[in-house]
Amino acid sequence: MESTRTDVAQRIAIQYGDAEYAISGRDVADVVAEIEAGVTSAEPSWLTVAIGQGRSTDARLLLGPGIPIAVWEVNTDGPEAEREDYDTDAI
Repeated sequence: MESTRTDVAQRIAIQYGDAEYAISGRDVADVVAEIEAGVTSAEPSWLTVAIGQGRSTDARLLLGPGIPIAVWEVNTDGPEAEREDYDTDAI
């Protein structure tokens, strides 16, 4: 059976500061490349994202050196991904 998966993610989650934002309808590799370009550029750069549940609102995140940001594709269909349990006492 052939896969119907495309490179465009239904939802990409962005963790920036204490908030989670989202990007829809884009390729994860494209978003990562845009972020990498923004943090290595000599000029300030902005990433357009959405915030809020239901009716979301557009927001722009400042990209630059030293600004922590995380990106992941949200699994919106299929089985839930398996989790690894970590021994937090060992940390």
